[in-house]
Amino acid sequence: MKKLVSLAVSAVSAFTLVSSFSAKAIDKSYCPKLYFKASKVDGIHPQTNKRVYVDLNELKGDVSFDVSTYVDDSYKMLSQIFCKWDTTDEFIKLSDLRDPETSGVTRAYKNQPGLTTHANDNFMSVTYNTTRGDAFAVNGTNSDTYPIAMFTAKLASNVTIGNHVIKFYTKDEPLEANNEVDYTMLSMNDGTDKIIAPVPTQNDAESLTIAVSDRKLGDLDDSPTYTADDASSALRAFTKLSSKQDSGFDTSQMAAADVDGDGRISASDASYILKYYTYLSSNGTQSIYDYYGY
Repeated sequence: MKKLVSLAVSAVSAFTLVSSFSAKAIDKSYCPKLYFKASKVDGIHPQTNKRVYVDLNELKGDVSFDVSTYVDDSYKMLSQIFCKWDTTDEFIKLSDLRDPETSGVTRAYKNQPGLTTHANDNFMSVTYNTTRGDAFAVNGTNSDTYPIAMFTAKLASNVTIGNHVIKFYTKDEPLEANNEVDYTMLSMNDGTDKIIAPVPTQNDAESLTIAVSDRKLGDLDDSPTYTADDASSALRAFTKLSSKQDSGFDTSQMAAADVDGDGRISASDASYILKYYTYLSSNGTQSIYDYYGY
């Protein structure tokens, strides 16, 4: 009996120690990450969570696609979310903000969201709360296994070449209206009923860039076929940019050169183009979008 009691005491002590360690182990700079994911439809090529590529030659009119909002909380301690975003771009219209479950998609948390839309200015917000400030119950393996919200973005057929952005409002880029500022806010329960309130910046809440060009992704000379010159052009542009020089590309080429979709031109982009050119030279038939899963 004494042995059982001793084991029980040891187990409780170990649990307390782990809980205490977990609470203290949180980096003070930690902040859950927010991001968007766009769906793939004709003319819309999602590359990463940061970027969607659009070739104007593929657009047959206005095109609508779904966008999901995600939060990545590796500590699973979020207890409150006030998430706000919009676009001020005249060529994008946001609508149909909804609970993912209304579209047959499991939501990130068991808690039901509060949804707010201001149709006239493309502003949307999602709120999640818990009754006592406890951490949310996660539906998936991780907090970003499923989205916290979904909405529809419509891109106008007369959209201009360049970057068009849907962005979160954050402390460093807040919504300013009526002499007030508003931005995304988060609260976490560290497991000891102590509330931590990290304030997301643009580094913690990634915008979704819709990059529009008049050519296929990676086809920098806009020729009928891909060549090694396309890869060389990307590498030259990267070298110039690394030396703080002008890339030598126009806006359409800048959009098309970011083949890996990380938001910048790098040696990786040249490698992606060369790899695809080699594939075509070996009688490959897939488009660059299918080849890279875009």
